Amino acid sequence: MTTLMMICTIISIISFIFSMFALALGTYAAVIVIALRNSTHKIEWRPIEDPFKNTEEDEEDLMDEERI
Repeated sequence: MTTLMMICTIISIISFIFSMFALALGTYAAVIVIALRNSTHKIEWRPIEDPFKNTEEDEEDLMDEERI
């Protein structure tokens, strides 16, 4: 009987530790969600220009190099 009581006590202590860990992680997640919702920054999508597209200046530079 004493062994059974000791096993139950150990299991309850371990489950208490896990539940405190889960409570801490849940609180942290809630804080992150609230902080992101109240954030003053805004994310905007802006298309970038095609880096491989030749501009007029590039074409003029190529013509100058061909002359040399």
